[in-house]
Amino acid sequence: MFKKIRDNYKDYYDRSVTENINVSGAEGWTVRKASHNQSNSTYLVEKAILKLLPETPESFSLHERGVTVGKYTIQGQAFDIAAFSYGSSTLVEKTVVSELCELVDNETITAIVEDDFVIINFLKDNQMVFAVQVNSGGEETARLWLKYLGILVEQPEEPGIIAQFWQGLLDRLQDEEDLTGFGVAV
Repeated sequence: MFKKIRDNYKDYYDRSVTENINVSGAEGWTVRKASHNQSNSTYLVEKAILKLLPETPESFSLHERGVTVGKYTIQGQAFDIAAFSYGSSTLVEKTVVSELCELVDNETITAIVEDDFVIINFLKDNQMVFAVQVNSGGEETARLWLKYLGILVEQPEEPGIIAQFWQGLLDRLQDEEDLTGFGVAV
């Protein structure tokens, strides 16, 4: 179903302005007309995305087996987005990781990163409850979205032991008194 939505995104987006569109080959799934109900055409996608952000740990309601489509901008980059709701009410568990690879076998959030799309799946009891498909791919896009959603919080790298040694030595050399301790004449 993800591939079908991605490959036919413009058609689904345009047609859902006037009616709910059945997703062919995905029984019971529809691209929702409600995607366009507000003056802002990304209303429901934004509603869902905002509920995923760290500041708002609450449930939100979308249409059961519904696909909400919209266009979303992060840091000046525009993305075609599809939000997949498996149930009518969604409460996602907030997970924070420091590396993208931690999402490979995560029990609450997984990320599928391909060259032309990224899918962020939210799971409960090993069942998908909500997914965000970004129709732009690669690791950079995945990192941008996961950071935006507060899921990926990269830690600064700790300096290695050799870097720590040299930094310590340099710190000592900056103090003139320590220079004589090393047998260095000033």
